[in-house]
Formats: sequence, structure tokens, C-alpha cells
Amino acid sequence: MNATRTTTLKATHLDHTPEPEQTLLERFHSGAPEAIDTIAVRFFEDVVRFCRSILADDECAMDAVQETFLRILERHRLFDPSRPFRPWLFTVCRNTCLGLKRERAAQSARILTFDSDESEVERLAAELPPAFEIMIRREREREALRHLGTLPESTREIFVLHLFEGLTFREISDIVGRPAPTVATLYYRALAGLKRDIESDRAARSRNHAL
Repeated sequence: MNATRTTTLKATHLDHTPEPEQTLLERFHSGAPEAIDTIAVRFFEDVVRFCRSILADDECAMDAVQETFLRILERHRLFDPSRPFRPWLFTVCRNTCLGLKRERAAQSARILTFDSDESEVERLAAELPPAFEIMIRREREREALRHLGTLPESTREIFVLHLFEGLTFREISDIVGRPAPTVATLYYRALAGLKRDIESDRAARSRNHAL
């Protein structure tokens, strides 16, 4: 990965919505309608991006976005305004996405079993592409982000939360239920693999252009 690309990826850490101010969090906790609306508008794009990183299609992702904001509306009193808001929000969002994903999988399995035996269901499930939709904010990031679809889902969510949402490994650890050192290891292994893949692709293109 050249210096320009590395700079672009590092800069993306800052490309997320910052923590809300304390007064807004306190009003949100108390259930003030204008505070809840402000939170929803401010974090809408972040939640959409994260839902799309977990779920396979726009329709399902937008269902998850709506459900996420409905849940934070219902559970605003469960949030402790003395603690960071973003990890709590993404915990709610992740649980919502995984719940919808389980529901969709169960529905698909029930439909398939009407016409297929168990081995056919397993074969079709194995052939499904990774549940990942590339999200870009700048055209020059397309090449790097395209490779994220090759990561396992559990690693992708760590990558998105750290690289795009700016959460610390400790915060991500609380969200995904894995030790912080494991989270950090998975992230940096994925980053190293991403670097190798991009460099390999560029080398291949250079050879093709030379022919």
C-alpha cells in the first residue's frame, strides 16, 4: 500500500460522527423529544453504514436502521449519560442486525425445505455471497474497501467499527463480546491482508499493462 493510500485509510478514522455533547445525552436520557430527534438525525448515516456492513441487501439494512432507532427510542432510560454513547448505540444496532439476520435465515430455511432436502439447503446456503455491501465516502477509497468483502463477517464488523466509526478496541470488545487483545489482533491481521491483496492486484494490473 503506498503512502497516499495509507493516508486515506488513516484519515477515515475521523470520518464519523463524534460523541454527543453531555447536555444532549442528558436530555436524551430524560426522553426529551427534540434530543431523541437530534440523535437520530446526527447518527443516521453511521447506523446505515454499519447495518450495511452486516446485512446483505439495502432493504434488510434499512429495516435494521429503523428498528435500531425504534429501540433506542424505547430504551433511552437504559442509557447512562455518564458513559460514551457511540458504543451503546452500536451495541443496540449490532444486536438488531443479528436478530433480523437470524429471522431472515430461519424464514429462508423454512421456504427452501418445502422443495429441497437438507443437503440442498446446506448447498444453497454455502453458495451465498458474504453478507457485505461496500460503503464508500470518497471515490479514491473504492479499491481498498472492495477487499473488505473477503473478510469473515466477525472480522468485518470489527474493521468497520474501528476504521470507519473510530471506536477503540476496548469499546469494540464490549460490543462483540471478545477480549480486546483478540479484537486488536483480528483488526491488524485483516489490515495486513488488505495491504497484501491491494499490492497483489496492483502488481497484476501492472504486468497486464506491460504486455
